[in-house]
Amino acid sequence: MKMFKKTTIVGVGLIGGSLGMAMMSGGLAGQITGLTRHKHTLSLAKRSKAVTKGTLDFKKAVKDADLVIIAAPISKIVKVARDIMPFLKQGSIVTDVGSLKGEIVKQIDSIPRIRKKEVYFVGSHPMAGSEKSGVCSARKDLFKGSFCFLTRTRFTDQKALNKIRKLWEKLGAEVKVVSPVRHDSIVTYISHLPHILAYHLSMLVPFKYYKYSGGSFLDMTRIASSNPRLWRDICVMNSREIGKALGVYQTSIGRVKNIVSAGRHQKLLSLFKKAKNRRDSYNREWLSL
Repeated sequence: MKMFKKTTIVGVGLIGGSLGMAMMSGGLAGQITGLTRHKHTLSLAKRSKAVTKGTLDFKKAVKDADLVIIAAPISKIVKVARDIMPFLKQGSIVTDVGSLKGEIVKQIDSIPRIRKKEVYFVGSHPMAGSEKSGVCSARKDLFKGSFCFLTRTRFTDQKALNKIRKLWEKLGAEVKVVSPVRHDSIVTYISHLPHILAYHLSMLVPFKYYKYSGGSFLDMTRIASSNPRLWRDICVMNSREIGKALGVYQTSIGRVKNIVSAGRHQKLLSLFKKAKNRRDSYNREWLSL
């Protein structure tokens, strides 16, 4: 039995396209309608079997949809939610895939139809993706073995939350339900800060040295190939948390600089051993936090 008779995906790029492919191949949706701004993207999405049909008209796209997944850029998510809200049927579920949750969830929760529980909203953030973008980079197994945050507030309907949780689990993701504030605090350190450091390191190293680089430099800077506009928007929207994290990093790297400058061999060894042990022992125990 299909989980959703009709699903609409707003923004059929890497994440949206991968969701469409995964839901279709897993038999989770009867029909998937893609909504984009460009006919060429719709053509590619259909060819990739990310959607069964597509449209440029948001009213047609969401009509009779049981589930609407907003996979638009984070700066557009709230606007999309507001634009489609009058045309959603009673009881439909809306979710998003944005990498920020605090302000986005707050604003969508304030929409009257959400407050009245005519339509349900559950914030999602799959920790899956690539430095590549677009539906041509989408794949149906993108979420297998990945991790996905769901957010819960006092306006979240439990049945809708359970259904979205079940969807992500069927797609192969491990799910953790947190508050929007808790989500943003976590992803600032495990996602946003690493991206900023990768961009910075890519610019710090003289380009003439790139040709000599090995795995370490390439591994550390891979995500600097990510979409610059996406990460600009993330930094602007999450400036407070990122600013705090960068302050912590500055203090920490300053201490490391002093240790290196002083040639404190034992302190360096202790530092590197501690970091190695932490990284080597990584597992999913932190899910219980």
